[in-house]
Amino acid sequence: MRNGLTVTMVALALADLMERSGTGSDFAAVDRLLSVLAGSREDVSLAQLSELRKEAGIKAIAENAPTALHGAIGDGCRSLTDRYCLGIS
Repeated sequence: MRNGLTVTMVALALADLMERSGTGSDFAAVDRLLSVLAGSREDVSLAQLSELRKEAGIKAIAENAPTALHGAIGDGCRSLTDRYCLGIS
């Protein structure tokens, strides 16, 4: 992480926001609808990401959060990687 937040850190922040706002069931309903319309997905939903964050013991979105998350995922989801970096400082 040279110039700011990674895609994974942004995703973790969104999952945290979803959890804190109590809108998890709303997001789950949208995920189910999109699965019906578009088929199965290859990425991780915000609800799954929230669970993975807990498994990884991530309490704050810090520089080591992507590494901890990737450790919790293992080979379970290859599409969630930090190949891109948002230029946010």
